[in-house]
Amino acid sequence: MSAIPEKGIFKGNFVMKDFTDPKMIMQINSELELEFIGAFLGIADLQRITGHISMKMDFNELVDMTLPEASMGKLKEGIQSELRVSDLTFRIPNYPHIIHKLNLHADMKNGFVKLDTLSFFFGNSDFAMNGSLSDLPALFHQQEKPVQVTFTAHSKRMILKELLSYDTAMARKAKEEIYNFNIGLALETSVKELQHPAPLPKGKFKMEKLFASFKEYPHAFHDFGAELNINDTALLLRNFGGMIDSSDIRFSGRVINYQLWFDKIMRGKTQVAFDLKSQRLAMRDVLGPISRKYVSRDYHQEVASGLWLRAKADLRYDSVFKFAKIKLANVSGELLEHKIKVDSVKGTVKVGADSFLRLDTLTGRIGKTDFDISMRLYMGKDTVKRKKENFLQFTSRNLDLDQLTNYKLTANEDEETVVAAPAAKRAVVKDTSHASGFNIFSIPFIDFRATVNIGRLKYHRLWLRNIVSNVRMQANQHLYLDTLGMGIADGQIGMRGHFNGTDPKKIFFRSRIRAFDVDLEKLMLKLDHFGQDYVINKNIKGRLNGQIRSRIQMHPDLTPIIDNCEAELDLGIYNGSLVNFAPMQAMAGYFKDKNLNMVRFDTLKNKLSLKNGVLNIPNMNINSSLGFMEISGKQSLDMNMEYYMRIPLKMVTTVGFQSLFGRKKEEVDPDQVDAIEYRDKDKKVRFMNIKVTGTPDNFKVGLGKAKKA
Repeated sequence: MSAIPEKGIFKGNFVMKDFTDPKMIMQINSELELEFIGAFLGIADLQRITGHISMKMDFNELVDMTLPEASMGKLKEGIQSELRVSDLTFRIPNYPHIIHKLNLHADMKNGFVKLDTLSFFFGNSDFAMNGSLSDLPALFHQQEKPVQVTFTAHSKRMILKELLSYDTAMARKAKEEIYNFNIGLALETSVKELQHPAPLPKGKFKMEKLFASFKEYPHAFHDFGAELNINDTALLLRNFGGMIDSSDIRFSGRVINYQLWFDKIMRGKTQVAFDLKSQRLAMRDVLGPISRKYVSRDYHQEVASGLWLRAKADLRYDSVFKFAKIKLANVSGELLEHKIKVDSVKGTVKVGADSFLRLDTLTGRIGKTDFDISMRLYMGKDTVKRKKENFLQFTSRNLDLDQLTNYKLTANEDEETVVAAPAAKRAVVKDTSHASGFNIFSIPFIDFRATVNIGRLKYHRLWLRNIVSNVRMQANQHLYLDTLGMGIADGQIGMRGHFNGTDPKKIFFRSRIRAFDVDLEKLMLKLDHFGQDYVINKNIKGRLNGQIRSRIQMHPDLTPIIDNCEAELDLGIYNGSLVNFAPMQAMAGYFKDKNLNMVRFDTLKNKLSLKNGVLNIPNMNINSSLGFMEISGKQSLDMNMEYYMRIPLKMVTTVGFQSLFGRKKEEVDPDQVDAIEYRDKDKKVRFMNIKVTGTPDNFKVGLGKAKKA
């Protein structure tokens, strides 16, 4: 065949022998201008194509036949075929952008095809590629013969909305642009595997030198690589890894019996396993503008080091999913910002088609906390299965809640203090929005029981020990503390309680608490009063015994609303002292030779009541370092107090006598510890009745008796 168009030349020979196993001779020598061909044939689409194609081919599989090669023109020495394309421009149907400045050069020698250059522009996106094929004749013959394919691609800029412009809706959403993209690929397999995969072609696939940075996702991938091996039964991924900004990732995995995933009806077992490691993983390196919304702001600057996750999952199918058994072999790593180290977390998780979730001995350490968890939880809608008992067993030798929640004591807790009830001091703490907190009662409950055993628990300033609890959850949004026992503040506390969360906006808690030999100085509780958080602590010291019955309304985060609380306190405090107690400081003029900052007493016993934020104190006798006296009254949490004291007249007279004789006022040593004075029951004592009203900052002392109840 030969032709001499107006621009270019064309000569060709073609012979094929044996249609069952074709062998051929193909000889071509052509120089063509594509724009002329389109104009000559009068085809509109071809008329839009411009460029120059040069092709020289000498492909000869029939050594027993000869053709007049001399008339074809000589190829370069040692080259069997060569293809060159220069400045090709054409338009793809349904695309608004054209492909232009396409340049290509490829040659073949002894069946080895090498693509030296393929570069072009698509709209404002650019591409450059090269590659090779180890044995072109093997595509037609010797299909068992191995072949190797390599491919490398580069791009300085890829604009996705242009590449997706065939679909206007999709292009409108595509705002991402990719810069400095590079990838190298290699495939080792056979022609038979490529033509007849079952279901994937067996062989080895490699990726190396993957680089890319993005406009919308503001991160850069560099030095990524991977090796994928596919055999008869397994898919093995090795050393998938690289860098994302300053973070490194190394991932390996396997899928056993991968063929099952390609079956229309899945039957049998399959296993998926992976191993993920990272020496440094910064959240700011991996979070994008969308994923950032789903991660707590507190973790946006978190950095993990020494991260290692290893797990495998055995899955069973019998036309439908039956179960997944996930074995965590190791979860470890360290969070640098939150200063938490996760170590040796392992265990088994099983999820079945029966909608049961099971945890079997999930153990490990998180910071100072160790844990051992077993659980069964039904997540389906079957009413019969819902009645099957769900349970949680939690055991820990040491549980540090402050570290797990990154809790820090605020400066206010140590510095801002105001006087509250006689048994307490309250410190103003940063106001929090309790109503917006997580509300467990907004989640539908199921019938559930939990058993908890904790050796030691750290919560704010409290160390709790030997915590034993049995908890029941009911589907009607009720939660029962059947038993709760713990060691706290050098003593023991036992509790029974009941949360009623039928209305998640109004959570009520009824409880009975018994205290045995608790050190009040070491006890701290947090309450809410009219939108402000208060910490009860340190106005009173001593050892506490007694019982408290209460009905309390709680915030969603389970902080008590003290002004909506009712309680009966049958308490006894021995070997105690009142520290900076406002009513005592109000009496400073009567006890000039006594330490009003610390008033010691032997025993306080009384039945107090708390209602609507007001603590009512019935009359009680106090043997103290000031002398013996009687006191009663009430104190509200808005700082208003009304106390009545009966003080022996002898004590007042002594003070008055000293004042009359004009003795110089001397300050009492604030560290002075006075002896306790006791009332002699055999002697008749005359009292003066004194009334203290107002607030700690503005109070009034005068004569007055309490009204008889």
